[in-house]
Amino acid sequence: MVDIRRLARGVALQALYEIDSTTHPTGEVLTYRDAAAALQNIDVRLLAYVALREFHIEGDEAKFDEDLETSTIVEDQLLPQPAQDLTHKLVKGVLEHRAKLDPVIQRYAPEWAVDQMAVVDRNILRIAIFECVFTKETPIKVAINEAVELAKTFGSDSAPAFVNGVLGSLADNYDQVAAELNPKQEPE
Repeated sequence: MVDIRRLARGVALQALYEIDSTTHPTGEVLTYRDAAAALQNIDVRLLAYVALREFHIEGDEAKFDEDLETSTIVEDQLLPQPAQDLTHKLVKGVLEHRAKLDPVIQRYAPEWAVDQMAVVDRNILRIAIFECVFTKETPIKVAINEAVELAKTFGSDSAPAFVNGVLGSLADNYDQVAAELNPKQEPE
């Protein structure tokens, strides 16, 4: 069974990575990411791999294998609506609050300027902090665990330790950080 929240965080990270690295409009990126979620399906990944490999080897002379079936991709293999909703919420929230999130990240990772961090790492940190401070749907310990899992999947070998260290330090001062970032929030 797929964890919808974990899937949404992964898609949100990919969207934020693209937005952070290109000039693609947010709406366009989110629409593409919703549709691209079909790549969670092993058959679709295999189909894409075979096609790309053929074009890499043969160039413009490549012949696409018509025997590979794409008709097995059914609507329920696309990103489920609850995951799409959470993905959009995370992406839009991170973008809306990035000016507040980045100074906090900088404070807890002083050795690295936020704009010099790996794009994956800074967006994982942004998602985790946004999710636990602004949505109040995710406890800080869960946000840290989920962020570390994202770092293991998408980051470098050192990313999980880096993300864990930054968020662990932030967790020690969570109430202060939460009050600073979201003063309207009720204390727990």
